[in-house]
Amino acid sequence: MLNEPGAVWTAMQLRAILGAIRWHRLFAFYHLAAYTGARRGELLNLRWSNIGLDAKQITISGSTGVVAGAHIEGATKSGRSRVLSIDDETVTVLQGHHKAQAAESSSSARNDGAAMTGRR
Repeated sequence: MLNEPGAVWTAMQLRAILGAIRWHRLFAFYHLAAYTGARRGELLNLRWSNIGLDAKQITISGSTGVVAGAHIEGATKSGRSRVLSIDDETVTVLQGHHKAQAAESSSSARNDGAAMTGRR
């Protein structure tokens, strides 16, 4: 079963799951998590300045968590940053997410460069 601890999803199952949530506002987050293996806190800490779409890579340089309603930023689990390669499909997903986020940000006060926010 997919929900068993340690279950490994096949490529077909992963595509089906991502296809079902394609229009969800956090689709880019889920796509990045699935295709890079980055941790939730690392993706929440990701800034557009750490994403190189032309170079097809992202730099994971920290982690973010929420403790008692407050955002806490810190180091990655290993304490080191790392560069992850991304494929063409992921580049396309991120380009679409960035465009939607930029369109929405004109009505939002938050503009800290966060790539994976609840707001696009």
